Amino acid sequence: GVRDGSNIILYINDLAAVSVPDNGYNGSNARDFVIGAQIISGTIQREFYGNIDEVAVWNVALSDADRLSLYNAGVPRDLTVAGSYDTDRTGNLIGWWRNGDGTEAASGVTVYDMSTNSYNGTATNMGNEDYEEDTP
Repeated sequence: GVRDGSNIILYINDLAAVSVPDNGYNGSNARDFVIGAQIISGTIQREFYGNIDEVAVWNVALSDADRLSLYNAGVPRDLTVAGSYDTDRTGNLIGWWRNGDGTEAASGVTVYDMSTNSYNGTATNMGNEDYEEDTP
């Protein structure tokens, strides 16, 4: 997704899928970063039922050329390597969670951050059988 100051745009498979108005979150309150659920007042309110793979966060919006370079190869690229991008964005990579495709070897509840920042996460309501090793 991209937050441009006016809108928040979510991309799925490099297509703009959802655009909603940016309500002006100023970033002054620390919050957990949650993938696959909505948390309201510390409680899970809505859960996503499906597969989520290769989640990454940058502190800049990627250009169309960067996104094409990263995701149109048919296989996930190493986001820590400059050659994966059209324009080197390795210094802007905040976190990259491969969800079973990285060093965690598809086991346990820790989802390891493959960037250099070590923002490891915790998978809930998952078992080893929930990891998918094939890229659709």
